[in-house]
Amino acid sequence: MPVVLAPLAGGPSTPELAAAVSNAGGLGFVAAGYLTAEDLGARLATARRLTDGPLGVNVFAPGRGPADRSAYAAYVERLGRWAEQAGVEIGEPRYGDDGWDAKLDLLAEQPPEVASFTFGCPDARVVDRVHAAGAEVWVTVTSADEARQAERAGADTLVVQGGEAGGHRASFDDRPDLPAVGLLSLLSLVRATTPLPLVASGGIATGAALAAVLTAGARAAQIGTAFMLAPEAGTTPAHRAALATSEPTALTRAFTGRLARGIRNRFMAEHDAHAPVAYPELHYVTAPLRRQAREQGNADLINLWAGETHELAREAPAADIVRRLADDAESALRAARARRTTPLDPAACRALVADWYEAWNAHDLDRVLSHYADDVVFSSPFIASLGSDATGTIVGKAALRAYWTRALERFPDLHFEPIAELYGVGAVTLHYRGVEGMLAAEVLELDRRALVVRAAAHYEGLASPTAEL
Repeated sequence: MPVVLAPLAGGPSTPELAAAVSNAGGLGFVAAGYLTAEDLGARLATARRLTDGPLGVNVFAPGRGPADRSAYAAYVERLGRWAEQAGVEIGEPRYGDDGWDAKLDLLAEQPPEVASFTFGCPDARVVDRVHAAGAEVWVTVTSADEARQAERAGADTLVVQGGEAGGHRASFDDRPDLPAVGLLSLLSLVRATTPLPLVASGGIATGAALAAVLTAGARAAQIGTAFMLAPEAGTTPAHRAALATSEPTALTRAFTGRLARGIRNRFMAEHDAHAPVAYPELHYVTAPLRRQAREQGNADLINLWAGETHELAREAPAADIVRRLADDAESALRAARARRTTPLDPAACRALVADWYEAWNAHDLDRVLSHYADDVVFSSPFIASLGSDATGTIVGKAALRAYWTRALERFPDLHFEPIAELYGVGAVTLHYRGVEGMLAAEVLELDRRALVVRAAAHYEGLASPTAEL
């Protein structure tokens, strides 16, 4: 399922939540942020006991060094006066790398299927080390420039974080004028920059939103806030109650010194305008008061991290949320295809079918592909066996050309023998004998240009998407 659990560091993340998402067919993440390497190892081991599915671990990349004390001294002094009047405790500012080296050692010793990085891009040596341990490397990006950096470093997949996302902005360089580009716009920009697979993140709480980012070029969606009301999540009662409201969110540095999106509350209103860029120094300053507020159920002093669509979150087991998102996304995609369906011109259809067979039997891929849209989605039981994609589905003409090139190399005498053509609304089904005389039926869905936008091949006696040729 194209659903990835956002790491949700700082409380909501639990091994039980990660395992439940993986057991439901998604990809669960264990957050490393704010944990020691030992605690992370214990959580990862617990998640492993609870699922046989794939797991990811998200690690905070270290910053460029401590902030100048003069940048945050006035804010800390202001917080100190406010805390004394409010009767709450604050901590001391300090810099740290969140146990970076120890966590990299853990990833090498207990590699997850995916290691993702936030707040920066690991250098190529780190990426190579993680690859050597057997894990994929994902990097969270918030701009096309960051996407290029991550590609150069050797990342396998990019998590594209839109401005709608809850929690901290993943930007490599936090600065006062930092933009927060919306997810769909950012997907378009990054997709034009790199061929790497993309995972969309930010404000995705419904199946329709999941369908939207898949249509925009993402392979999957990383979703956080929609899982924060699940019983497996470690979300505090006060935070859960706030998520169920329609209170708007805002970007703030008031709690941690790093830009983050959360539900508006009194602490944010009183201190945001004065908060400087100073992470993690200010995280440690406010940590004691936030801990006390959570214990007391005081939502006015908690960092209520949440995406812009938090009020759409529903209380349900994580597995149910995964299935609902996937099912609703499929329904939304079917509805969208239905809306763009148009009756086909019979003569044009017959001409397309005739040329399709003639081009295939001439092994002329350029001619065959001239009938397909650039973003065509093609599925076949044979795709996995030819090493194209384990899911049995590939997207785009370039990938389709590569797959068909391998097929023709394997079957140089490939010939299609037409049996029948069945015409529908916006689609035609071709019944023929193809690979080694096997009976096949191929459904071609067409757009208003009479280009194939979706195709699905079906073969006699095959039910598995990983069938061997």
